Amino acid sequence: MKTWFFTFALMILFASGINSQQVSKKNWTLVHERTATWCPFCGTWGWNMKDEIFSTYADQNLIFMAVHHSGDLVNQTATELGDNFSGTGQPIFYMDGSNLNVNSSNIAERIRDIKIAMDFKATQSVFAGVGVEATLNNNTKTLTAKAKVEFLEAVEGGDYYLGLYLVEDVLNFQSSRTGTPLHRNVIRQSLLPTTFGKALKTGAVAKGTIFNVDASLANVSSTRDKIKVVAIIWNKVGSKYIFFNANVVSVGIPASTDFEADTNNDLIVTQNESKSVIVDIKNIVLDQDAVLNISDISGRLLASQQVFKNNSNQILTLSGDFNPGVHIITLVSDKKRISKKLVLH
Repeated sequence: MKTWFFTFALMILFASGINSQQVSKKNWTLVHERTATWCPFCGTWGWNMKDEIFSTYADQNLIFMAVHHSGDLVNQTATELGDNFSGTGQPIFYMDGSNLNVNSSNIAERIRDIKIAMDFKATQSVFAGVGVEATLNNNTKTLTAKAKVEFLEAVEGGDYYLGLYLVEDVLNFQSSRTGTPLHRNVIRQSLLPTTFGKALKTGAVAKGTIFNVDASLANVSSTRDKIKVVAIIWNKVGSKYIFFNANVVSVGIPASTDFEADTNNDLIVTQNESKSVIVDIKNIVLDQDAVLNISDISGRLLASQQVFKNNSNQILTLSGDFNPGVHIITLVSDKKRISKKLVLH
């Protein structure tokens, strides 16, 4: 595919004003663990099950959340989420709300069960998807999320909600573990006033219907590399909330508030035949060393290169695991941030 096609695609992207809240058109799987820091089994075979989930399903359409029902990582959101599902004791692993019945001797079997379910869901229609973008202001410590739910098929009825949740990687005590281990994807707080979020629609929903939901959370103490925002579409049936679909996003930095905007210069970006990204920064004036990054639409860093201020008049080549689709390229220093959306083929 020729460079001119990439440039043409880039022009179309800017002209159409594509929103980075790109709605996922896949069926996601939610695995959550009912757990507690004082629980011995949560630190032995429960911990092993969690490690297997992360290693087996990394970068796939699976979201894991640790829901602490008691102990020193408990919170109101976790308590209300936990109360929505049947079961007592811990650890309990749920897939899309159903108990996986994991124990110390069947971990490998249950990991296979998750794969079977995910493979089956991949063949099924996606009735509704959600896209979300999230930023953390380094000055005010305010987390902001913007989500878009789109019904990709018509549904005859239901009672639909969108929940937005802050999950965090936390160093904390865990019974049966030595030292201070890292607890991954701990549910910390709802970004919306209620745990199960904003009501979207009750009754039939037409294909193509879109709902936009914005939320913010003040006084976030963690750094952005340790947090994510999980968006979950719930279907309320009676008094219970049933998992419908979801998405997860890493957290970025809002350029307009944390950096000096550069309005006079721009990045010149092309893509060559080998699919490497060529970045001409000869029009960029740098008074500090900077870093050039390429991320996917979820914020996952794919390639990075340092740029020295004394050598800013140069053309850079970035190679990496670039799948076709929308990406973000960013040149960033302590005082300057220049970002551009681009379509890679």
